[in-house]
Parts: sequence; structure tokens; C-alpha cells
Amino acid sequence: MLTGHTFDTIKVDQAVPLALMGTAILIIIFLQTFAKKTLKKWGFSFGGSKINVDENLPYFFNAIRLNHADWLLKENEHLESMYGFEIISDEVSKILDTVGVPKKAI
Repeated sequence: MLTGHTFDTIKVDQAVPLALMGTAILIIIFLQTFAKKTLKKWGFSFGGSKINVDENLPYFFNAIRLNHADWLLKENEHLESMYGFEIISDEVSKILDTVGVPKKAI
């Protein structure tokens, strides 16, 4: 049975972007499935290796500046009093309240 779907009946409407994105995704899936070695050789691969970044930074609470810790505490108090929610927990606020002068500030 013929459906009548031919290239003559294709219209450009709101479904075309979705069809193009779907086609692109299908091409990517096909290439990742069947041509993975070639793509990896050319440098196109998903999540190949783990990146280890060591910036030699100290623990956050030992490195935050006093003015930044105070600002964060005041902002948390303001949000809690005005809107009823907190951006930091009580444990973190206690630690920030007792933070000293950092040796190596962030």
C-alpha cells in the first residue's frame, strides 16, 4: 500500500528543527557505534581519559578570606530572614564563623 509520502510533500514547518536534531543524534549514535576506533584516532570521542587537576590549594575553610566568609554569613542571614531559606548549612556557618586569617587565600 502506498502512503503518499514523497519528497514532493515535505513542508518546512515547526517540526523541521526537531527532525534535523533527531537526524544529527542518530548519525552521532551510528558513528559512535560502528566507527568508534576511527573517530578515536581522529580525536572525536566521548570521555576517553580522566583529567587529574592538582592546583595545590588548601582546604576551603583554611583558605577563605575573612571578608568573604563574613559576606557569605551575612548573605545567608539575609536570605533566611527575607525569603525563608538558607544557602549554607548550620555546620558550615559555624565553621565560617570561627575561620581565621588564611596563610594561602583563594
